[in-house]
Amino acid sequence: SLVKAEAVLKEGRKLSYDRVEYVYELVDVLSAQGKLDEADRVIEEHASRIPPPYSYVIKARFYFLEKKYDLAIESYKQAETAGYPFWTEDNDYIYFMAAAEKLKDYQTILRVSQEHISRRGPTAVAYFNQAAAYYYLGSKDEGRKAYLKAVALDRTYEKYSSFFTSQ
Repeated sequence: SLVKAEAVLKEGRKLSYDRVEYVYELVDVLSAQGKLDEADRVIEEHASRIPPPYSYVIKARFYFLEKKYDLAIESYKQAETAGYPFWTEDNDYIYFMAAAEKLKDYQTILRVSQEHISRRGPTAVAYFNQAAAYYYLGSKDEGRKAYLKAVALDRTYEKYSSFFTSQ
C-alpha cells in the first residue's frame, strides 16, 4: 500500500539521506496520496542542500513530473540564469522545452533552442523545437525553414510535413 511505501521510504531516507532515488519515490508516493504540500516540502528541503544551479534543476525536474509546469519553468529559468548548461543535458533540455510548450512560452523555446544549437551544434530536436515555436508565434516561413533543418538531420520528423509545409 502507499502508506507502507511512504513509511519504508521515510525510514530509508533516515539511513541514507542523500539518496535521490528515495526522494523521487517518496515524492511520487506522497503525490499519489494527495499529500502535495508534503511532497513539495520534501523537494524544497532536498534542493536546499544542493548548490545552484543544480538545486534549481532538481526542483524543476520534480515540478515537471508533477505537471506543475509553471513552477518547473520558473526553476529551469533560475537554473539557466545560474549557468546550468542545458545544451549538455538532453533530458533537462527536453523537459525545459516541454514545460515551455505546455505554457505556450514560445519565446523561451526559441531562445533556449538557439542557445542549444549555438553551444552544441545543430540537432534535429532543437530545430524541431524552433519550428514549432515559430509556427505558433505566426512565423510560418521561419517555422518551415527550421523544420526542414530538423528533417535534414533526422528523417523521422518527416511525419510532421503536412503541419509545416502546407499553407
